Amino acid sequence: MNLTEVSSANPYQPPLGAAGEIEPSDPAEARYARVGRVMVAWEKLRILYNAILAVVVALAGGLAWAKWGQRPRLGTLVMGAIMANLWYCAGHVIDGYLSWFGLRSPVVTWLLFGFGTLLAMLLTAFVVSYTPF
Repeated sequence: MNLTEVSSANPYQPPLGAAGEIEPSDPAEARYARVGRVMVAWEKLRILYNAILAVVVALAGGLAWAKWGQRPRLGTLVMGAIMANLWYCAGHVIDGYLSWFGLRSPVVTWLLFGFGTLLAMLLTAFVVSYTPF
């Protein structure tokens, strides 16, 4: 008999959430806990997002330099990185609200992340390739 079998038989144990965490007994606190887990998950995905965009910047910048002799400027890259990370927060907000209303699903998170990252990749490639400043 393992520990989870013993703890699930305990009638005095608080209910467990989807990931095995203890859910607060107050419904409002349980909502806050779910939204907090969403935010942490999105912050972990931010590392992947920035890595993907770094590859796009390197490829688009290299192609622009090879084709037009135009190097991406540092100001463009810094401003683009700031804007991309500000817009990334839209995923947090949308997924947080969906979780707040009980529509939490990993599929929703990955769809939001995928579509948002694809849009960011297209915008990033355009800005790096065609912005003159």
